[in-house]
Amino acid sequence: STLSTLFQIDLCQAYNGQIATARQTIGTYSVILGQMQLAPNGKIYVARSGRSDLGVIHFPNMVGNSCNYVDYFIH
Repeated sequence: STLSTLFQIDLCQAYNGQIATARQTIGTYSVILGQMQLAPNGKIYVARSGRSDLGVIHFPNMVGNSCNYVDYFIH
């Protein structure tokens, strides 16, 4: 089975040269995660390869798991 890993990058840390600490793993999933799009409601919707459902990052500016990624949000 194919796994995809969703990472969150703190661009402020990455910009300041702290690459090693800028990336946090949000989760690993059993589908290929595809394109992401920021919606007017401030959430990021995540396409899932070969699927009609979407994932969603509810709070993209919150750090780590506080961003509240839900893998099967819209069916």
